[in-house]
Amino acid sequence: MTSHLRHLALGTVLPAFEGTTAPAWLLDLLREGLGGVVLFGRNIVSPPQVAALVRQILDARPDAVVAIDEEGGDVTRIYHDSGSPYPGNRVLSENDDLDATRAVGRGIGAELRDLGVNFNLAPIGDYVTSRTSPLTTRSFGRTPQANAEHAAAWIEGLQSAGVAACLKHYPGLGGSLLDSHLSLGRVAAERADFEAEHLRTFVRAAGSNAASMMTAHVVVDCLDPGAPTTLSETVISDLLRGEIGYDGVVISDALEMRGVLDHASSLPAAAVGA
Repeated sequence: MTSHLRHLALGTVLPAFEGTTAPAWLLDLLREGLGGVVLFGRNIVSPPQVAALVRQILDARPDAVVAIDEEGGDVTRIYHDSGSPYPGNRVLSENDDLDATRAVGRGIGAELRDLGVNFNLAPIGDYVTSRTSPLTTRSFGRTPQANAEHAAAWIEGLQSAGVAACLKHYPGLGGSLLDSHLSLGRVAAERADFEAEHLRTFVRAAGSNAASMMTAHVVVDCLDPGAPTTLSETVISDLLRGEIGYDGVVISDALEMRGVLDHASSLPAAAVGA
């Protein structure tokens, strides 16, 4: 690989790492052009420690992406040892107050901004069609319309605080009963039903300046029965970019998840495909 190609490839990657300070290899790659990092609970002890860690990262690359999964409710990194003080998405949807949902997004965004984190891998946009789905409490749910409107409000609040949002998991993982960390699921809905129930949240976000979307490691039969969304040109290029007209950033879910590796067979193949 030429140095130019290596630089371009590094710019597309957001790795994780162990520890509460940035390791030397990470700082070296950031100086070389690594796009940024993803923080997890294992990197976090306290707000001052996180702020110091982020300063290390940004000193190595001032324009680095510093990402985190901070959804509130069941999924939190900042409060991984005590539980999030913010309600989860389903609670917000049941409350049915878009201003409250917007305020939660803004509150989470303000905390992340103050720590130097600039990219939140949230919120969930999946509309869950079965109560046995692993995403039940993380989904805004209730109705497809409520799901779309509350997701848009949460994104608006987060981004008003200066942190980029990432709506996940395009085009909708809520029709699968399998956890994509462990296996590749399928959604068998008819096209009209899929658009009405699952896709509408992502269409709504595309028209309301969502900074980015994350692809799902799931096969949607009515869109592309031959490949998981992450690896599907039909679902990403043709549908999201072409038909829907979304021109924001598109990223993949984690590439070590079985939902993509079971199809791509290896991590390098998954990375190239994505």
